[in-house]
Amino acid sequence: MNGKIYCLRDMRNNEIRYVGFTRTTIKTRFSQHKHEALKRNTLSNVYNWFRSCKKDGILPTIELLEENIQLDKWEEKENYWINKFDNLTNQKSGGNGVHHNTNGSGRISSIDSKKKAIIQVDLEGNFIKEWSSSVEAETYFNGKHTGNIFSSIDNGSKAFGFYWFKKSKYIKGFIPERKLEKKVYLYCLYTNNLIKEYSSISELSKEIGCNNSNIIQAIKQNIVLKDFYYVKYNKDENNIFPKKRPIFLNNGVYYNNFNKLYKEGNFKLGLGSIKKIKNNFLVENITDEIINKLRSNNEHGVWQTFHFWK
Repeated sequence: MNGKIYCLRDMRNNEIRYVGFTRTTIKTRFSQHKHEALKRNTLSNVYNWFRSCKKDGILPTIELLEENIQLDKWEEKENYWINKFDNLTNQKSGGNGVHHNTNGSGRISSIDSKKKAIIQVDLEGNFIKEWSSSVEAETYFNGKHTGNIFSSIDNGSKAFGFYWFKKSKYIKGFIPERKLEKKVYLYCLYTNNLIKEYSSISELSKEIGCNNSNIIQAIKQNIVLKDFYYVKYNKDENNIFPKKRPIFLNNGVYYNNFNKLYKEGNFKLGLGSIKKIKNNFLVENITDEIINKLRSNNEHGVWQTFHFWK
């Protein structure tokens, strides 16, 4: 798959302010830029400019400059287009440094960093091979560069079944702590009682039917998992509990979603009127028995959903 050169245009003055290379669609690339600028608040010239456009109420637009660019020619082509425009937010002249961005800690994330030598290690810590860059290694394994290896370097996660280290930080025989093999503790959200200890996130994932990434996210962000749980790495830590969703009781049926209670309760009043008296349905003393009834009565898919309740 070949790549393409694109630009970002400032619609306030119709000026081109950024030139870049991508192997995705330009629509996808624009979404990535938007996410970095407005969600992650990445600090760089291009994203500072992007946010200034947003502040004035008009986002930049993305345009295709050239397509079907061979991968061994992209730096040359990118430099060619960069040199055609003045007042760009690119922080270097193109090629290796064109995506040179920093975050609040001053850490540089750029194509330069992806071209540093890396070491491939098996899961037992045995040296496999030295690669000139993560780009070279991933192209070999994947046929293209998607950033999976670069994202796993030095952080204990795997890519293509191996660990990856910067050459400068490689320690012979070192095996990273495997995140999915750490013990985790499952608690009831409503009673704060420990339900069970698991030897790994994978074991918990299989038992409650929730994928590993959602469990890790719930632990890191201290959010509710599958309506009734929260998870911790450390059994003895001072727990800061996620916010509980209220439980309601109507005609012997428990609900943890007020809209569902209203929908099924056959109320003659409108939802707005019912909300004014919803405290009449609140359950204050919640027990394990109530939680089990709620789960058994739940036929609406809430039990199968991952919620961000804060």
